[in-house]
Amino acid sequence: MIKDSAVRLAVLWILLFGFFARAQTYKTPLFDHHSWRQADTAQIARNFLRERFNPAFPQIDQRGAQADGSVETGFELYAFLVASIAQVAGFHVQIGRLLNSLLFIGSAFLVFRFLAARYDVTVALIGLFVYAFGLPLSLFLDRAFMNEGLLMFLSFSCFGAAQSYLARPRWLPVAILVVSSALIGMIKFPYLIVWAPIAGLFWEAEKPRASRCWPLYLMALVDLAAAALWYSHAHWLAQTTGLSFGLVDKVFDPALVFSWGFASAMAGRLFKEVLGPVGFLAAAAGLIVCLRRRRWPEILGAAAFCAYLGLVAGGNAEHDYYQVAIVPIGVVLIAVGLSDGLRELAGLTGRRYVSAVTVALALAALSTFVRSVSAHSWYEYDPDRVELCRQLRGELAPTDLLLFVDYPNPDLLFCVDRRGWVTDENWTASILSDAWQEGARVLVLRDSTPLTSIDEEMRPRHAPIARAGDLAAYRLEPFPGSR
Repeated sequence: MIKDSAVRLAVLWILLFGFFARAQTYKTPLFDHHSWRQADTAQIARNFLRERFNPAFPQIDQRGAQADGSVETGFELYAFLVASIAQVAGFHVQIGRLLNSLLFIGSAFLVFRFLAARYDVTVALIGLFVYAFGLPLSLFLDRAFMNEGLLMFLSFSCFGAAQSYLARPRWLPVAILVVSSALIGMIKFPYLIVWAPIAGLFWEAEKPRASRCWPLYLMALVDLAAAALWYSHAHWLAQTTGLSFGLVDKVFDPALVFSWGFASAMAGRLFKEVLGPVGFLAAAAGLIVCLRRRRWPEILGAAAFCAYLGLVAGGNAEHDYYQVAIVPIGVVLIAVGLSDGLRELAGLTGRRYVSAVTVALALAALSTFVRSVSAHSWYEYDPDRVELCRQLRGELAPTDLLLFVDYPNPDLLFCVDRRGWVTDENWTASILSDAWQEGARVLVLRDSTPLTSIDEEMRPRHAPIARAGDLAAYRLEPFPGSR
């Protein structure tokens, strides 16, 4: 039996060093992994602060010459929280990184409480350690300027609230469950796969009577209503401004879902990046144990994630951070696999069991470290982008609008703190000409894009005002007839 004082010390140590592991890179500029997504969220947070402090109107900078940059997207609660802090402290990228690092502490504590109540303290400590140090991509995202840290916190809040209600029916846990799940649906609707393990908790506790448990119906009703209200409003924003991140463009694709490449890619990411090698194998062992014991929250949670991979196949194929949706139930499965799995499946007891768990946790932390510092590390950023941003800031007038050619990433636009246009490889001369007519004053393009491919009338007449790496920025002459 582990003494209470030792448990408290272990929990404190894991939370503290887990926070440090994330917060140590809080000063990193937004040019690291998923810089486009981080820049989008950071723009929205900054524009909440500067333009319209209203979470119902998220605005981006890649709006061209439009005054209104309201965009169709999920509910940007995280960006609004950053803007709320910035009301006092001023806007800094570091606020966003530190906020997610602090949310990690809340999520990790909820993981420990949930597992301790559902299993025992040993399983809870294993799960807490894995969540803090054993999930490579989560370690990165827990300090990224993105919504994923908040989604993890809300998911674990749902688990804890459902568990608390079933232990002692009260209104407070129901309120936490309903509000947390509704926010999840508004922020990122597919993450409502959290319903599956919650339903499993009710079924496990109430058996057939679970079908008469009103909190489940209240949760579903409020979640769907909140999501419908938000996404209909977001669609109205898109119709008003023409700006959208796309809400239904990454959904089910049979040809993709049933291809061997998709399955192998998902398995590879889960193994190398999301759960890590140790976590992947331990989760498989944990699922076997749960199937044997008919532990419905874990079983239904794993099944819901598999369905999620197919239903949002396009997003999962394109972006690795989509797969972190497995983390809430994945942590539980890993903890069960490294505790009960080693006992039941490997037959380990006594010192051999303790040694095996210790080695597994050490390897999980080591694999996370190796992935974090390996070649093409998520934490690396291109110093040339930082340099180009620095040069441009010294050359741009406050009203200059920028036009990026074949550079769909808004990270530089955010860095220089201007508005403008970003185009991908499908740009055409007419798209550039329209932007020029609307007021583009600075053209940014790659060296691989020759100036001769741009209409001669629009072509820059002078040397670049900034250059770094493969990007150069040119000042454009005003469009004929404009002031």
